[in-house]
Amino acid sequence: RQLIEKGDFNLVHKEFMKQMARIHRDPNAKKGILEKNFDKTSMKLNTKLEQIDQKLTSFLDSRRGFFPRFYFLSNDELLELIGCANNIKPVKKHLKKIFEGIADIDCTEAGKSGVSEITKVISLEGEEVKLNKVIEVNKDNGVEDWLIHLKAGMEATLQTLLLDCTKFVDKDKEAAKKLANNLQLYPGQLIITSAQANWTDDIEAIFKQPDAKKGLQAEFEFYSNSVVPLYADNLRLSKIPPKSRIKLQQLLTIVLHLRDVIGDLKAKEVTNAGSFEWIKRLRFQRKSPITQQAVVKQGYAEIAYDYEYQGNNGRLVVTPLTERCYLVLTTAIYLRRGGAPHGPAGTGKTETVKDLAKACGKYIVVFNCSEGLPITSLVRMFAGLAECGAWGCFDEFNRIEVEVLSVAAHQISAILDAIRASLRDVELIKPVQLRPGCALFITYNPGYQGRSELPDNLKTLFRPIAMIAPDAEAIAENILLSEGFCNPKSSVKQEKGEKIYKELAKKVVSMYTILQKQLSKQPHYDFGLRAIISAIKYAGNIRQKLTEFDSEKLRDVIYKALDDLISPQLIADDNEIFDGLMSEMFPSKIPATDNDELIISIEETFEEEKLTHDNIQIFKMLQLYYSMRIRHGNMIVGQTLTGKSTSWKVLAKSLTQIKKKKETDQYNGVKWAAINPKAVTIDELFGYNKGDEWRQGVISAILKGLCEDSLKDRIERWLVFDGPVDPKWIESLNSLLDDNKCLTIGNGERISLNPYVKILFEVDTLTSASPATVSRCGMVYAETRNMGYVESWYEQKNENEKVFFKFLIDKYLNKVLTEKRKAKEVVATSEEATVINLSLIHISEPTRRYAISYAVFCLKKKR
Repeated sequence: RQLIEKGDFNLVHKEFMKQMARIHRDPNAKKGILEKNFDKTSMKLNTKLEQIDQKLTSFLDSRRGFFPRFYFLSNDELLELIGCANNIKPVKKHLKKIFEGIADIDCTEAGKSGVSEITKVISLEGEEVKLNKVIEVNKDNGVEDWLIHLKAGMEATLQTLLLDCTKFVDKDKEAAKKLANNLQLYPGQLIITSAQANWTDDIEAIFKQPDAKKGLQAEFEFYSNSVVPLYADNLRLSKIPPKSRIKLQQLLTIVLHLRDVIGDLKAKEVTNAGSFEWIKRLRFQRKSPITQQAVVKQGYAEIAYDYEYQGNNGRLVVTPLTERCYLVLTTAIYLRRGGAPHGPAGTGKTETVKDLAKACGKYIVVFNCSEGLPITSLVRMFAGLAECGAWGCFDEFNRIEVEVLSVAAHQISAILDAIRASLRDVELIKPVQLRPGCALFITYNPGYQGRSELPDNLKTLFRPIAMIAPDAEAIAENILLSEGFCNPKSSVKQEKGEKIYKELAKKVVSMYTILQKQLSKQPHYDFGLRAIISAIKYAGNIRQKLTEFDSEKLRDVIYKALDDLISPQLIADDNEIFDGLMSEMFPSKIPATDNDELIISIEETFEEEKLTHDNIQIFKMLQLYYSMRIRHGNMIVGQTLTGKSTSWKVLAKSLTQIKKKKETDQYNGVKWAAINPKAVTIDELFGYNKGDEWRQGVISAILKGLCEDSLKDRIERWLVFDGPVDPKWIESLNSLLDDNKCLTIGNGERISLNPYVKILFEVDTLTSASPATVSRCGMVYAETRNMGYVESWYEQKNENEKVFFKFLIDKYLNKVLTEKRKAKEVVATSEEATVINLSLIHISEPTRRYAISYAVFCLKKKR
């Protein structure tokens, strides 16, 4: 209503429809254009629309001023939100873009009074948090009004709950027995923060004791012999509900780090709280005497805890490298500068920044920087971060064009200068309010193709930290234990062989290290940290189905996980080496497959489609299925006519058939959409500005539709990229393919993947792809071999033709292929393509009869 009054859009619309009705009545192009005053009317309408567009932009900017998080929405999304006003339901799909952890809200329907009440916030993982105070939404308020109240209500609720949160690391045995019940009372975020605050208080209390060494020894034994075994045992036996299990996994991940810090302090004989070995750690204070709010400390930095609800989406394993990165970033904040983790792909640069934000309860926005990122979008992002007081992480920052980088350097410098001077406003393109807490971080891969060198004036604004070699074995141990890979009391007994998770971690990391050194160098191989973590998490999913937990069973689980995820990507020669290594490292039987139902469905689909198949083809489809269960981005790599398209299409249809036959949680139906990325320009793929108008791209339009539709019917959607991989476009998908699962579009729109959407690439080679892309995807390699095209072809014929053609094929086909191998072809063709072309020759009755003879004649003529 406000927009119509301001822009007179209804008058323009009425006149335009009048002209269209006239042309419709007499659909003659010449008459329509030469109508009296039509050109003047069109120009007048166009001028009016430009005025409306300017007023619309001004209006949307004013709304962003009321609720700064609207800066992170595109104009179209914001317009849709404003149009909803007090209608909560359409707003729900945008909540994840506005809040870090809120994906849904529980609210009552508006009654006669026209007032709805919001009572709970719900994370993407299904965790529910009841608000202290009900948020009222009435018809007189705009959408920004109740969103402001929702944000304030969320923060107030978390602040209250943190003060009340039970001690989860408690020396009271009775409290420990209530663990499962207590996990359901508080959000996972606060459980972890409370445990860290209690740990900080306990260690500082030990430093005040006369014999601090003895106190540290007792605390280390308490964590090693009581806390860790208690959590691990609950995870091993699956005594707790799934939602609480996720909380306990995250808690154990952090508690293992806290235990290791105590051990390190003990080993270095630290006895006072002023030691650098203590103050360099991330420390938590539940309630500051000055601000009455929680505080996170590290070094000389003190960061206010912001109570932004984070959901239940996992925590990072903290290693010495992670701690060093934390220290650099928090010190950068203390010095009023930015932080810049840099290094090769898969070393945890972006994830470390995000995890620090989770630890500090901050709202962080991750932007994937691409070559086509316009200056206007970048400036709007900076304005949003400044007004929100949020953290911004610009992933792969050196992919931005040099011209845009110079503008970015000026904007970043202005924000950091304003922060140093404690100003309330900062001059960007226009004056923008600056809220406390704003921080800027960039990550980049130096030396990769398509990357720019950062200007010196930009480098000086950030404190760099090199992320080179993460401790893969420590990370593997932590994740294995949090996935329940332990024997009863395995953390207490020190006998040889008792700590199964340490043994398995060493085997997994050793396997990937050996493969990286001994196998051939293929562009689609990746044996880095991402691959290791994927294998362990896949093993964790298998382990949860076990009823027996002896060491041999756990070894079999790891064997199956490694075989399912490594074998699919290997070429034939490398597979032999891999099998030999597996037999040496795991001298046991391969665990039986648990997908008999899927195998039967695949065979039925083959019969229905009249396709020949063998066990190798079915095995490849199972490998693709396993890979897609653990990774949302996957690639099928192989030459033309190796069955790539057939594999994923048959798998999709088979999964859908199972879901139709019976209701099951193990398998889901599949719908898919395919794109040839080389059929359009990069601008058309991702969208571009034409003048002041934003033209939506193919990927963003399709992906947005898939995400929305999948949430409605809970059916999986696959977005298939069928075509060559080019770093110019695929690098823009990096943040979509990693754990961020978010695609940043040039107009500022961010599309987040939900668990039902998968990305699949069908490519012939990855020679042009960077390691950053390869490491983010699961790989299935389609080997060149006899695919049975001839058998499929003549099986579709009637009985008389089948007998005749089978006779000709048996008699002549091998001879034709032998002649082809000897021939020197002007345009080389594969044997598979030759066989298919041969089958297509028989169009009429005469050519059917002499098809084979004609093919032999042609080949001899070439010679």
